[in-house]
This record gives sequence, C-alpha cells and structure tokens, in this order.
Amino acid sequence: MKKQSQKRELRIGDDKSRAKKVRVTPKIAEEWLKKNTDNRPVSRSDVERLKSALTAGEWTVNGETIKFDENDVLRDGQGRLHAIAEGNISAVCWVIYGIPVNSFDTIDQGRKRTLGHILHRHGYKHYNMLAHAIATVYQHCNDDDIEREPGGLRTIRGLAIVQERPAIVESVAFVLEHNIEHITSGGMAAALHYLMKQEEKRIVTTNDVGTDDFFRMLGSGEINNKRSPVHVLRDIVLQNRGFRRDQRYTKREVTALTIKAWKKFMRGQTCTRLTWNAEREEFPKISLPLFSIRENPK
Repeated sequence: MKKQSQKRELRIGDDKSRAKKVRVTPKIAEEWLKKNTDNRPVSRSDVERLKSALTAGEWTVNGETIKFDENDVLRDGQGRLHAIAEGNISAVCWVIYGIPVNSFDTIDQGRKRTLGHILHRHGYKHYNMLAHAIATVYQHCNDDDIEREPGGLRTIRGLAIVQERPAIVESVAFVLEHNIEHITSGGMAAALHYLMKQEEKRIVTTNDVGTDDFFRMLGSGEINNKRSPVHVLRDIVLQNRGFRRDQRYTKREVTALTIKAWKKFMRGQTCTRLTWNAEREEFPKISLPLFSIRENPK
C-alpha cells in the first residue's frame, strides 16, 4: 500500500499567514487602498518611480509583497497599489494575508539591495566603481534618451543604462589601467571619461591628443607644461587629499573643476588656476563647440 505524501508546512506559533500570487487590477488596487488605515504616509517619489516602471514595461515579480494583517488591514505595499491605480495598469504581485499585527515593526529592517549588488549578480567586474560611474552618467548625461525619473536612479534602470552603453565598462577599465582612481574618484573619472569621449566624437579637431590623453596625463603626472589645465587640476586634487575634511573640495566641486580643465585642454588653452563658484556659476556642461580645436598644450 502506497503511503500518501504529506505536505509539510512551516508554522511559527499561531501564525496563520498565507501567500498568493494575484493579478492586481486598478479596481482591486483602489479597493485594497481603502483598507490602508494603519500605515506610514505614502512616498510620492516611490509611487512615481513605480508608475514609471509599469509604463516602461520594467515591472517584475521580484518577491516583494503586498501585506495584510490578521485584521485585513493593509500594512505594506501601498506604493505599488497607488502606482497600479493611478497608472491604470494591472500588475502581478505576491500578496501575504493574515500576518500577526505585532510582527510589522520588523518590516524593512534588511539591507537594501544596491546597484552594485545587481551589477555583481549580472557578472560585471569592479561593480561598485561601475555603479558610481553609472549614477554619475545618469546625473550628467546630455542624452535625451536617459530620462530623469522621480525618486532618483532605480537599480533596474542603472542596469539598463550600462547594458545599452557598454563603453561605460570600457571607461572603468581605462581608469583602472592608468591608476586614475589613486588620484581622484574612480567612478566619477570613469563617468566623465565616457561622457567626454561621446562629446569628442561630435567635434572637428586637428589635435593629435584628446580625452584619453587628458585622463592618462592626470593619472601619470607626465605633463611637460605646468600651465596645462591637467597639471593645474592634478595639483588641486592631490592637495585636496591633505586638507581637513571640512576644508576639502566636495565631489561636485571636483567634478566641475575636472570638466572645466578638460574643456580648456581640448581648446588648447593654458591656465594657472581653476575655480568654480556654485553660487555664481551654473554647473559646467560637458560640451564643446563644433569647430577645429587648436593644438593642446602638453
């Protein structure tokens, strides 16, 4: 006689919670939100971010859940429900019912999964530096196809950016090859190298040097002309490391000075100092006019 297989259940105390995968329509979302009587205030930036994911087709069933307690009160997932209702798009979600009321103080206590974690899982090397580079590209890119989203850069969008632009990975490798990360932020340098190389493709130049040379000289210090913008920039970033924390240039200031130095370098200009005043000047753009550029000072 065959033994009947027994289904095993994990039970903790009197917990009677259960999980179910549900296609949540906008109408269902609106009904469930009426049960949102004891939850934290909704984050509008999160709602807009999730709506953007829905409309872009980037919504995935990733294990995150909508949660109801044992009294059928909505306790978690209100952002997802608002996005579904306001976006008027259905989405599949995992839903947990019957969670004990006293367990909700433990929600969201785990470590948030970062873009670096996602890149590592997808097999990218130097994933933390690459994540920083992607975030910087997202912030400073002039491309119309990188649309800024409410709530900042989402990890799924960051992954898509590097998949669409593999040259960012090449820029990270360039920075590491030439030891530039020992002079300044590696992620910032890789992002600027990538963006400046894209801009360099647009301009007409008779120079025998360009963006690669700018960063190579920044890393090596092999600069013959002390009035070269690269020499001035290198002195600034090296001296900045010796300053007290409250006296140092911020990352934003170093980024602005790097862009200014590169523009002077590409135009063949010399200088004895580099400055940027955030209160009086706009943040410099990574752009150059479409004209032939004079020979650069090395």
